[in-house]
Amino acid sequence: MRTTYGARRPSVPGSLALAALFTAAPAGFQAPAELTPTQRREINAAVYNSEHRAGDILRLLGLTSGAVELPPAAGISHPFVPPAPQDAIGFLLCLSSTVIVGTATDVTVAPTSDNGYLFTSVDLQVSEVIKAPPDLREAWRMSTEGARPVATVLRLGGTTTLDGRLVRAPERPGFPTLRGSTRYLMFLTGPLASTGAFKDDIATFVLEGRTAADVEAATYRHVQELAPDRLLTVTRAEQQRLAGAGCGGW
Repeated sequence: MRTTYGARRPSVPGSLALAALFTAAPAGFQAPAELTPTQRREINAAVYNSEHRAGDILRLLGLTSGAVELPPAAGISHPFVPPAPQDAIGFLLCLSSTVIVGTATDVTVAPTSDNGYLFTSVDLQVSEVIKAPPDLREAWRMSTEGARPVATVLRLGGTTTLDGRLVRAPERPGFPTLRGSTRYLMFLTGPLASTGAFKDDIATFVLEGRTAADVEAATYRHVQELAPDRLLTVTRAEQQRLAGAGCGGW
């Protein structure tokens, strides 16, 4: 896993209207082309600032001489999880704005901009779009000209080395650790209006290269236990059904 820039002082102005940065993209959205890669990283680093105590990384690095273990982030909690895999997938589809299949090509872990926690950013080479706003589908089609689009996906938590010290921020329970060269089915929110990145806050399932630990730890274990081809078949069929029936039942 490649790691990026170390603990630092926040570089995104506090006066920014952060709520506007984290809003799902409106119809006709295209990620701002004028942003540099550094600017995108800096804005993405502020996405999870409200979900932990600012400055915890620097505080704990100063209090200890060894590895640093941050307090765990809050888990994802859904009030109702259907027991049947097909119904559970339908439920997750209704919670998500975008559902894609892709292979992780670049995984990085870095501090949030307030130095309170770590977040993971993964570039996903998209091989299939199961659900997405029509304008996003068109934007991807127009921008790639036949090549597979790349989606940037953000996840709270991760493990990295800062100033020669191991720092671990537990990921949300029930989500598999993101690994390079691994194929995933991701149920996402977003894209964010600021950078076009997505948030891995609903569910992610390992399709290729999954381990027993991935299955054991999964929140939706009864879904993760499905064979990859079966999982994709059910997800496609449920999305087609919901496209006509809608999500009113949930």
